[in-house]
Formats: sequence, C-alpha cells, structure tokens
Amino acid sequence: MGICGKMVPVSQRYHLLYIFFWEDTNVKQKGISKYKLKRDIFVQWEIMESEAFKKLSASGIWVLLRFLQKRTWDKVPQGRSRKKEVIYETTNLAFTYDEASAMGISQSTFHSVLKRLIELGFIDIAHQGGFFGRDYSRFNLSDRWEKYGTPEFKHVEKKRVLQKGLDVQTHIKKKNATESRSRTTAKNRSKDQHSIKHRVPESCSYENASMA
Repeated sequence: MGICGKMVPVSQRYHLLYIFFWEDTNVKQKGISKYKLKRDIFVQWEIMESEAFKKLSASGIWVLLRFLQKRTWDKVPQGRSRKKEVIYETTNLAFTYDEASAMGISQSTFHSVLKRLIELGFIDIAHQGGFFGRDYSRFNLSDRWEKYGTPEFKHVEKKRVLQKGLDVQTHIKKKNATESRSRTTAKNRSKDQHSIKHRVPESCSYENASMA
C-alpha cells in the first residue's frame, strides 16, 4: 500500500525498508534541538522502485524521508487475531522553512524540493500558510506517485500565492512613488538652502538704511 495507506500489517513488515533517521550534524552544530525527531522511518520498497522516486534529487529524498519521519501511528488489533495493524497519520504535517534551514537546506532549495515533491505526487498542500505570524503551511502525504508516468497520474502543481500588494507591478509602483517623493524632497531642500544662503539679515538691512 502507499505511504498514505492507513493500514500496514505488522506481519508484512518485510515489505518495508527500515531506515533509522540519523541525527543531522548541522542541527547539532547549531544547537537547535527542537527540530530533532527521535523516530524511526519505514520506507516501502515500492516507493524506492517507483519512477517518481528516481526523479528526486538528494535533497528531495532527504526532505521526503523527513516527511515520512513526521508520521505518527497506532497499532490496532485485527479482530480476534493477535496480529495488529499499523495505522499511519499522514495529514496536516508541518515542515517549515526554519526547520529546513536548521537541517542545512537553503530556502530556495527547500522551495524547489517542495514544488518537486508535489509535482511527483508524494505530497499535497493541506493548508497554504500566510505571510505573517505563525500561519505556516501544512502538507498531506499522497499516493499519486504510484501512477506517475502513466495516463492515470493526477498532475498537481504548487500554486504561487502572493499576498495582495506583493505582486511585481505593485512593487514597481511603490518604488516609483518612493523615488518621486525622494526627488521632490531633495528639490525642496535645495530651494530652502538656496533661499537661506541669499537671505539678507535684518540687522544689515537696518544699518544700510541708516547710513543712507
């Protein structure tokens, strides 16, 4: 089953590749411990053999593993059987730019990786974060990657979301307005200085009038 498959029998764990997520040296060196996840990762062999996975860069694989590490799970009994099923929670996973930076991934690289993971069908955006405060984006793990390279694949792209007033044209207008105000201010200041320079003191005017 896919990474979004809610039920993975423990008896079939031989289908999974066990990977222990090592402690990142960059995080350790920077002293940022709040992003450390002491949690194991289970990666299905189907993922690693998929065409979508083969398209990932090293940074893409790293970020995908981190997403998989963020999953939580519960073990649920199977009726009267002693066997249990593992049910993964794969929705509303947070992965911020600050966390990526703590892992040594630049903002531009992280942005490109997120976009690529969406295009290949590994993740989807559950909530688009805001521009201010603590309203960060959240993601859902997806199984769209299973159909990658086939006519059944559902193509999704990361939409570029811009806050009103942050588009290029508005930025240019604001820049031009600021430059115009700066030129006007400089011109007025120059006039004031010229006027002060050529202003005749009142005392001098009085003395000249007396002498006349």
